[in-house]
Amino acid sequence: MGFVALLFLALASLSSKIAGTLWALGFMAGAVLAWRRRPWPQPDAIDRAALLGLMCVSYALVCWLALAVMREELIPPLSAEPNSGLRLVLGALAGLWLVRVAFRKPARLDQGITSAVALAMLIAALLSIVTPRERLPSNAIAWASSMGFLACVLIGAALDRQAATWQRRLAGAGCFAALIAIGASQVRGAYPVALWLLGVVVWDAYRKHNRPLRMLVFGALGACAFAGCLAVLWMHPADPLRMREISTGLDRMRTEGDFNSQTGSRLYLFRLGWQTFTESPWIGVGAHERLRRIHSAGLDETPQHARATELVRELGHVHNAFLHHAMDGGLLALSGFMATLVGLVWAGRIMGAVSPPAALQFYGLAFVHGCTNLTNVNFAHNYYALMYTISVVLVLVCARVRATRATPQRSDIRVVREASS
Repeated sequence: MGFVALLFLALASLSSKIAGTLWALGFMAGAVLAWRRRPWPQPDAIDRAALLGLMCVSYALVCWLALAVMREELIPPLSAEPNSGLRLVLGALAGLWLVRVAFRKPARLDQGITSAVALAMLIAALLSIVTPRERLPSNAIAWASSMGFLACVLIGAALDRQAATWQRRLAGAGCFAALIAIGASQVRGAYPVALWLLGVVVWDAYRKHNRPLRMLVFGALGACAFAGCLAVLWMHPADPLRMREISTGLDRMRTEGDFNSQTGSRLYLFRLGWQTFTESPWIGVGAHERLRRIHSAGLDETPQHARATELVRELGHVHNAFLHHAMDGGLLALSGFMATLVGLVWAGRIMGAVSPPAALQFYGLAFVHGCTNLTNVNFAHNYYALMYTISVVLVLVCARVRATRATPQRSDIRVVREASS
């Protein structure tokens, strides 16, 4: 079962069906192990972090389900949040079961996970290079954001001083491959992942070396090199990162009042989402009304303005998860979404005292989750919800394996006692 799960993990960047199969395998394995093992071990910090994650995503699911039922939008579903929330809850439940009852004997599963995720990033890099962004396994933004999740899992392994040298180097190579995958996908909302990885490396070097001034100099040089690469790519005639599209869209919006660009349509939708939220801040207006307002945007104004908002009317959400939830369900739905973000940060604080690599990974997941949802509604795509929960479970399982390996086992204690006597 473990080898099969690692195989599916290595191939998860290729298909949402493969990721879904891995998610289902994890849930079934956790359920069987939890049912067969009695009594359960006493909970520790890792178990508390897993339980906290389950509570946060459960709260989100309850909020989204309550609003959908209240507005009779659950069947047929008009919003993807209840479906994604169910996947999050079942995945979090599987993670809790796995860290509570499994991996209580010393093992090297974290090395297998690092190898599988690094291979997944290599496959993702090759896939994004040879495949147009429109033909990626899922929505390009959700797919690139998911690769950012896995990059955050790898950076924790790369900076883990207790890990084997080859494992750390492999994790670092996997992070580099993840950056290639994100860059080649041309998803601008996922570019901050590169800043996170660079900042974490500089911070770790500054914290662990005795020459902070030297590390600050190297960090500044690295930042300058990064900025230089961005400048070259910005000026490249082919605009490989689609950065100049932003300025072009802004110019068209300012000079011509034309919102028929990705930048212009998003800014129009951001304003529409905020205006709608202020009208009904507690429970929002619902998915029906949200779709009606977007699909009729500009039609009640002049013909020129209607032509300038044609692209806006083709979309289904406001391309900002915070405004999307506030628009659909007001503060209630927004609090559910915020729970999925706050839970990651809180879990990182819990893990900070017992597993610094896991804390770093949780903070990275929170960063990616928050940043990438500023320009998209990622929970509208099943692949993102699957990779969110898979990444969280990977962090928890690796933390459990490291903790178990660091804890003396009964057989080891018995051997030491016999030798001392």
